[in-house]
Amino acid sequence: MLQPDLKDPAFQPLWAHQSQNPSNWSIGLIEGLRDGRIPHKYHYDSPKQVDRWLKLHEAYSPARKEISAQTIYQDAILSSLERAQSLGQQLPEWVIGLGCGGGWKDKIAVDAIEQAGLEPRYLAVDVGPAMTWTAVDFIRTNQNQNKINDRHNQRLTAALTIDLEKTLDWGKAFDAWRGQQGRDCACFTLFGMVPNWEPSFALKGLATAMRPNDLAWVSFNLGPDTDPQRGAEKVLSQYENEATESWLRTLLEDMDFPMNAGSLQWSIQPVNFRELDLRRIQCDFVFSKDQDWTGLGESWNWKAGAKIRLFFSCRYTKEQARELIRLESVKKNFDRSVQWKIDGEWISTSGEEGVFAIRAESP
Repeated sequence: MLQPDLKDPAFQPLWAHQSQNPSNWSIGLIEGLRDGRIPHKYHYDSPKQVDRWLKLHEAYSPARKEISAQTIYQDAILSSLERAQSLGQQLPEWVIGLGCGGGWKDKIAVDAIEQAGLEPRYLAVDVGPAMTWTAVDFIRTNQNQNKINDRHNQRLTAALTIDLEKTLDWGKAFDAWRGQQGRDCACFTLFGMVPNWEPSFALKGLATAMRPNDLAWVSFNLGPDTDPQRGAEKVLSQYENEATESWLRTLLEDMDFPMNAGSLQWSIQPVNFRELDLRRIQCDFVFSKDQDWTGLGESWNWKAGAKIRLFFSCRYTKEQARELIRLESVKKNFDRSVQWKIDGEWISTSGEEGVFAIRAESP
């Protein structure tokens, strides 16, 4: 395979999965619009979208604004790794950031593994190169400066852009880096992803990726109330604000969508999943008048009152989060079979964010 000299820091190792083939980009967006929705991946594609997302995350996310919501990530990661060491279990050699964001949470695991005397390898995984580039740069530039050009250079960090929603077997995609079964151990971070997919979708994907002895840390956006409706109402302002709407409008504006034909409207929607009474905070573009539009090589027509779902975020109670994990606890996925064990859970003081540690074992 042709590749540049990895000793040259001017080159950034960015890899693209077939699911991100440019020919699929417009197809997925057209299919989504026909269904009355924008798939979430399209809000993270461009550097402008990533910049706006990072700014709203900084301004409104409990993980950035609430001290206890920051420390639960560190506590979860460090506690799991310390426990593994005390039990003589194999420590992860890989840190795989699923939905890597800015990379600051992944860095906790990278640092801890390095301090244990190992040489961790980091794979930043997201839907767009701008986000993965941001995470990899953060991991590199915040390491000990003496190590940037050896232990934490290109050969130990990589970025993968992939559409996980269109990828059935996540594990097969990551095996290209990890190699054959049993040769190494990995830890996965799945932070901020579960709420933006249908219930259990992200967990099903994670189950295909994990091997026995692997670790994963999964975050849930929680409703800070035992009643799902009241819990969603208490956090609605974290979504219904100008920063979030500016981010969501970016895609529409960039494709010359007729913004004057309607407005963004927020709601709390009930979601029933396997007898779980969930709530979803949702943003729709609602047409205030009939509208014809030609875009993406297609002709479109919407009537007044029609809706296009731009975004949603499911909020869970602690009990619902545990139940979702339990439902995926024993799975045979493709050529691997694992059983999940919850190693611990950490909930922020406000009750708005939770991290669950999962260990994969042989069934």
